[in-house]
Amino acid sequence: MQALVGYASLSHGDDNRAAPSGIGLMAGVGHDWWVSDRWSIGPLVRLVYANTHGVGTSNPEGSGTPSDHYSVLSPSLEISFTYH
Repeated sequence: MQALVGYASLSHGDDNRAAPSGIGLMAGVGHDWWVSDRWSIGPLVRLVYANTHGVGTSNPEGSGTPSDHYSVLSPSLEISFTYH
């Protein structure tokens, strides 16, 4: 089993604005099975979530700076091959 709470930062391309940042969460569960004396193989299911906010450039109308909100949810299925 895995769990993580941490800092998240999102960026893309050649954007000059500051990267949106916030909180990141991750949870995973997996299991290995022995396939020989030294090798084990097993799946890991992992779910990653990031909730970030960024501040853009000044608003041309003079009403302050706009705020961008991004949420990302990323599921994955991984297979591990471990030599002990």
